[in-house]
Amino acid sequence: MNISIRKPLKAGSIHIPAQRYEVTVDQQRSEVVLAGVNAMFKLDALQRSSKARVTTPSVQLRQVVGEPRWLLIVRMAPANEWVASLEEA
Repeated sequence: MNISIRKPLKAGSIHIPAQRYEVTVDQQRSEVVLAGVNAMFKLDALQRSSKARVTTPSVQLRQVVGEPRWLLIVRMAPANEWVASLEEA
């Protein structure tokens, strides 16, 4: 899965530049992994059940309404989501 991050973000002390990333999940370590052109970022993530059955993995970046916070949501089959919280850098 791939995602384009259009503005610099951060997760704690990890600064994530704007660019295109390949997204994977390390379920053993509860991490969402972003692999870019020059760097790889491992973000702490929470696992939760998806409200819908997932047949195709997907990733999206959603802004939290009224906050400078973003959620990176990775949906995996059959019905799991991994969520990492990001802030504007």
